Amino acid sequence: MIQTEVESGSGLRGELPTITQSEFFSPAFNAAIFDGVLRIYFAQYQEPEALKIYFQLQDFLKKDSEKMKKRIKEESKSLFIMIYPNKEIFDRSFKTQSQFSTSEFDGDMVVGLNGELTADVINTVCDKISERFTLSC
Repeated sequence: MIQTEVESGSGLRGELPTITQSEFFSPAFNAAIFDGVLRIYFAQYQEPEALKIYFQLQDFLKKDSEKMKKRIKEESKSLFIMIYPNKEIFDRSFKTQSQFSTSEFDGDMVVGLNGELTADVINTVCDKISERFTLSC
């Protein structure tokens, strides 16, 4: 299901802190896509970019291993993708010169994206998600 509203303060897991109360959230985020564990936050005018990454991540997850999907589900992890409208807002949450950065929030993976989403950036983000949730042999 795709929603275009900001997550309510009730939280995804009861009384635990929500991403909207964290240093990763920005008032610039006035839209979101929620689909299972995937949560993409963005400014409404960034909807085309958000949908682009949403569909590429869906394709990636369909192709990737069942073990990874099972591990994400078992651990009840959320994948937060935060598409920041500009570098200044991105820098408030992530201190890096890169186009994107990853972090953790309450055991969940947070990916911050700064600026335009190129195919290379999206592929690298998919690789980072795979690294985070792939089971070691």
